[in-house]
Amino acid sequence: MVNVKVSGVIQGDPKKVWELINDVERFPEWMPGVVDAKIISNSKRRKNGLGRRQLLKTEMKLGKGETLQEVIVWDPPHRVTWEHLKDVVDGKEFSHAKEIRTTLSITNVDGEVNFRMIGSWQPVGVSGQLMTRVMKRTVTRNFEQALKNLQKILSREKR
Repeated sequence: MVNVKVSGVIQGDPKKVWELINDVERFPEWMPGVVDAKIISNSKRRKNGLGRRQLLKTEMKLGKGETLQEVIVWDPPHRVTWEHLKDVVDGKEFSHAKEIRTTLSITNVDGEVNFRMIGSWQPVGVSGQLMTRVMKRTVTRNFEQALKNLQKILSREKR
């Protein structure tokens, strides 16, 4: 299993951070490469919480894509994890990795929010092993930019 971890301190109210990172429709504001995001209906019709499904439309170097995700860990207001159920890039299913997950966690320490993003996946085959090097760099850059974007949004909304 490959893991990419990025963490940092965000100045702001932990409740507002939690609300922002769980507002799927706002993902394009802070998550690099995401151009549209929405909650899609499922049997539980959950807006938030375990089982929520979300569909993201992306534009990245690999091409245009769609990602269907499901929340598999829900521990408000501290941690959320979603797993990719399906990834399509330029009309083809992405088959170089499986068990793709993203975890966002926040802890409040002395009025500061410690924010952490963890991306993990299992490479599939030789192509997956080769793509992992590129994927690690891309995911790290995207997570670092997401952290900066979150801080900008929270600073702007604080005013």
